[in-house]
Amino acid sequence: MDFGGWLYGLPGILIAHVFFNAPFAARIFLGALAAVPGEHWRLAAQLGMRPAAIFRILDWPVLKREAPMLAALIFLLCFTSFAIVLTLGGGPGAATLEVAIYGRVRFDVDFARAGLLALLQVAICVVLALPIVWLISRPAESAAAGTTAQRPDARSPAIWRLDAPPCSARRAASSFRRCVATAVSGVAALSSLFRLDVLVATATSLPDRRAGGSSLVLALALRRLRPQAACRRPARGARRQCRFRAG
Repeated sequence: MDFGGWLYGLPGILIAHVFFNAPFAARIFLGALAAVPGEHWRLAAQLGMRPAAIFRILDWPVLKREAPMLAALIFLLCFTSFAIVLTLGGGPGAATLEVAIYGRVRFDVDFARAGLLALLQVAICVVLALPIVWLISRPAESAAAGTTAQRPDARSPAIWRLDAPPCSARRAASSFRRCVATAVSGVAALSSLFRLDVLVATATSLPDRRAGGSSLVLALALRRLRPQAACRRPARGARRQCRFRAG
């Protein structure tokens, strides 16, 4: 039974594009919200605005201003995507113009058709991007006094409940990744426990139960720092010179 077949084709391409472009969109929106003057947040706190009113009056105009240009940029990135479509496309049914150009050059060696496809791709991108650049105007941003203020809804229980699932999932994924990396590196270093110096230190520390653990840890930590003398043959009438380096 093929458990990973669903990943190839249009579903896999969409998932990959969401995986790569969602953090980019979140970063753009976060930067736009961070540029809101602090006077707006202080005024919202003085007026006692609830989170829904803050989103409608302060957040939504900023997000709506950035959304068209960001949507156009992400669309162009997906429209000209090559590596993701080539890897997860699964066939010509989910190919893009980039993959078609690659196929014409790599397999058919048809440079004329590849050039026409490239011109078609550029024309489509220009036709889709220019109206957004010309028709959508960005309103003038208000100047700030140079001070920052905390959002009045930062400690709202509703906001905390909304942010808890994605933040918890992110921290769990990060902790799991670190635990796996630590376990893999620990398994790879198991052979160091059977070195002669570690065994001698363990045998010496066994009679003293208090110093057993500390001596074993110290032996494992310092086994790479054993000084090894590298001496040079002295010239006639000179002293023998040695320098030590970590093993």
